[in-house]
Amino acid sequence: MRMTKLLILIASLMLLAGCGQDPTKAVYNTKANPEGYPARACLMLDQLESGQLATYDEITTNFGELYTSFPELLDNPQWQQLIERLGVKFRYRADQLVDSGVVRYREAGKLYILAAFARPLDERLQYRNAMFSTWEKAITDSIVSPGFDPTAVPVSVTDQLRILRYFLLDDSIHQDFAQEFLVPRILDRRAAEAAMKVVGPQQLPLIDKCFLATLGFKFRGPGQPMASFAEPPIDLMASQLSRQPNGWYHAEFYFIPRENLTAEYTVALRIAVPDTTAPVSPGRFRQLSLDFRPTISSKNWKPGELAPAYRRFAFPESPSQVAIGIYEKSADSAHFVPMRDTGEPIYILPGSVISSR
Repeated sequence: MRMTKLLILIASLMLLAGCGQDPTKAVYNTKANPEGYPARACLMLDQLESGQLATYDEITTNFGELYTSFPELLDNPQWQQLIERLGVKFRYRADQLVDSGVVRYREAGKLYILAAFARPLDERLQYRNAMFSTWEKAITDSIVSPGFDPTAVPVSVTDQLRILRYFLLDDSIHQDFAQEFLVPRILDRRAAEAAMKVVGPQQLPLIDKCFLATLGFKFRGPGQPMASFAEPPIDLMASQLSRQPNGWYHAEFYFIPRENLTAEYTVALRIAVPDTTAPVSPGRFRQLSLDFRPTISSKNWKPGELAPAYRRFAFPESPSQVAIGIYEKSADSAHFVPMRDTGEPIYILPGSVISSR
């Protein structure tokens, strides 16, 4: 019975890996051509196997021309199975490119697109394709250059953090891509650790030190927080609102609770912008409410340890003022944690937290 279960498990794993196909072997015997495919189709398969057709543009162009000449292949079930096997090969080659370094990520991403198209039911492959599409978007957004290679040209710690923020402060697909493929290869941990220790005019901004703390570095912040909330005591250590491409913003807040929190708290984010709907009253502002739950549930915050809270939002205008608060929401109202010094429910952040970087 155990042997039967083991064989079933092995067979299942082979199926998940691409029906047991060895990606280094040819997907079809073009010389024997048992299915009688057109000579042009066999020639293209040979070129794919030999590497004569290797780039995304070359491959898609040749497939387009093949299907234009032989549309019957699109409805051929045996040909479709061959394409699925070809998808395994594309995935294998893309994985090899990824192993070669960041400079090959864009090329790998193109092959993942082809592999995902060839194997639409492969959920793991579809997610891998989605992850690498974020790298292409970063190139489009001018976050990195098309030939970006951190091993060829030294990248400053500031630029490393700029790139990582673009991904780690975005959605889960961007975050997963960054954690698996960027943090280990872009973040120079020795340089970052050294930068954390620098004091004086050349030291890293506090917001960068807090961000690095979320990546496992020891936090060395100032003794005095930006602001303090009371009942329960929570300190706001650093904050930043940074402009991103295409009208997006990243908001970062780093708190330190001074005791265990038993409630689920929400961050009240208020953005003030000029009220352009009232031209007769210059200087008027309207306020946007962008409340959100912290990155880690406040119930899991640890006393004395840094707790991040991030918010990403799109807005075409430039914020004039940023304010935050912390509240517990009940069925019919919101109970704000008051500021320790003023008792006010909202803290207006200094204008310096609004960054253009």
